Amino acid sequence: MTSSQLTNWWAAQAMIDSHTHVNAVIAGTSFQVRGPIGVSQHGEGINDAPFQVEFLALDADPEEVAGAIKAYTPKPRINFVLDVFHEERNPTDLADKYRTFGLEYRRTESIFGVDLPQDKAGDKKIEIHRVSHVEELATVNPALQLEGETIAASTVDNEDIRNYYAVLDEKIAGWAQLVTVNEEAGYVSQLYTLTAYRRRGIGLALIDRIHSAGWKMGKKHILLIPSEIGKGLYAKYGYRPLLYFSVFRPSTFQE
Repeated sequence: MTSSQLTNWWAAQAMIDSHTHVNAVIAGTSFQVRGPIGVSQHGEGINDAPFQVEFLALDADPEEVAGAIKAYTPKPRINFVLDVFHEERNPTDLADKYRTFGLEYRRTESIFGVDLPQDKAGDKKIEIHRVSHVEELATVNPALQLEGETIAASTVDNEDIRNYYAVLDEKIAGWAQLVTVNEEAGYVSQLYTLTAYRRRGIGLALIDRIHSAGWKMGKKHILLIPSEIGKGLYAKYGYRPLLYFSVFRPSTFQE
C-alpha cells in the first residue's frame, strides 16, 4: 500500500513512525520494512501482548502481504498480528480476502486527526505539567498505578516523546503522551483521566496542551486512535476519521 493508493497515507505513516518509536523506547522492539510489509519485532511480547511480531501492510495486495509474512515467519505457530490500512470504515471483501491466507479478522480501529492550530482553551483551574525529570515520576506514577497506568521512565529523556500530567485540587488527575517523531504530525499515544476526575475537563485540558505543544513544534496535525468513550471528547475539537486499519491474526494463534 503506497501513498498513491490511499488519500491519507501520510496519517498511516505518522502512526507507524510514532507507534514503533514508543515501543522501541519502552521495550526495545525493532522495526524494519520488508517489501510489502513493515515488521515490528516484539520478542517475547510487549505490555503483556500475546504475540511476538506485529506486521503492517504497506501494500494493497493481500497475496503480496501474506507471502511476505510467510517468508518472514517460517515457524507455523508463531503468534503475530497484522494491521491492514484502508479508507472505508467497513470494507466488504477485506476479511474474505485475508481468510483465504489463513488470517482471521479481529477488529477495525480508526485513525482520527485534526489540523493545527486550535484556538480552544482548557479549564484554567486544571494544571498541566510536563514531566521533565525522572524524579517526578515518584510523585506521578503512584497515583496513576492505582488504575493500571504508568509513565515509563525511559520516555522522559527522549526528545521525541513528551509526557504531561494533570493536577486538580492538588491531586494527580490524569496524563497524556505526545509523540513527535514524525515531521508533520504529532501522535497522542496515551490519554487517560483517573476515574474520580472524569467529566471535569481533564481530557480537554490535556488535549489543549498537546495542541499547543504540537503547534509550537511546527506540526500541522495531531493524530490519535480513539477509544469508544473518547470519541465524544475528540469530536469537540473537530477530530475526524482520516483512515482505518483492520487487525488480523493467524488461525493458529495461541491465546
